[in-house]
Amino acid sequence: MPFRKSIGPTWKPDPKDIIIVTNTSGENLALHLPTGRMRLEAGRSRMMMANTLELPEVKGLLEAGKITWKLLKDSRR
Repeated sequence: MPFRKSIGPTWKPDPKDIIIVTNTSGENLALHLPTGRMRLEAGRSRMMMANTLELPEVKGLLEAGKITWKLLKDSRR
């Protein structure tokens, strides 16, 4: 059976739809996202889709000052 030729990614998000979320608290956080549980360790950052900011848990962490975010495209100059 011949190998299938790779054609590249099947989905490419728009860079303006990607954010970087940073844990500014001194504690490790467990986020319960629609895609599953994600650990965001103290002082670490992760890339996420911008619609993550609409989730009640994430909104609460933002209001409490435990996380911050910025657009991915702003961080790459």
